[in-house]
Amino acid sequence: MTTEATAQADRLLDQALDLPLGDRADLAYALIRSLDDPCPEREAVDKAWDEEIARRIAKIDAGEAEFVTLEEFRKNMQATLAATQCAK
Repeated sequence: MTTEATAQADRLLDQALDLPLGDRADLAYALIRSLDDPCPEREAVDKAWDEEIARRIAKIDAGEAEFVTLEEFRKNMQATLAATQCAK
């Protein structure tokens, strides 16, 4: 980066750090996403995730979701990881 670009980046950073937390988080997310390789399927993937999130929320709202404690989740994940590692 040139000196001018570095100075501009520094000014932008100072401005960004003055933003409220939520706005900083949104900005950080947008910047990180801009580093990803272009994905022609991005819209389809985002749409699928939006639908999955809506489906999960609907299950919770309908009282159909099964909840587990953090300890149960960790135990299940450790077992899954152990089984996966043994299979390799």
